[in-house]
Amino acid sequence: MSGHRLYLRLYNRAPLSLHARGSSSHHPQSESAMTLGDQLMDAHDQNLRVNEGERIERQHALNQLADKTGEMLESVFLHHLSRQEVAKRIGLRPLTVSRGTTKGIDGLDGLTELLQNSGKILPEMS
Repeated sequence: MSGHRLYLRLYNRAPLSLHARGSSSHHPQSESAMTLGDQLMDAHDQNLRVNEGERIERQHALNQLADKTGEMLESVFLHHLSRQEVAKRIGLRPLTVSRGTTKGIDGLDGLTELLQNSGKILPEMS
């Protein structure tokens, strides 16, 4: 093992303080105004970013569907309304809402597959 690798192993075993100032990888000699603790993203912030990203993707996908179909899916799955409530709200029969919901899910599945195959979104994790 080289002397440099041994040095790095020993150096990296030293505990870090979350109050220590970070240094830039471009300018290792300059100190950052942010502490290591400031630079770490907490679980709550990370969840907010993930949720926001999912919300944007979901809204984009719903916008690709016909207006009524997107409205049906949003009402049933995001606002947890029954199909009968949705039918009454938008002036359709409950059977039409059920069929439209099924059609919308199929449309979203097709859109998701198309986006995955085009490389615009990451494949689902199993």
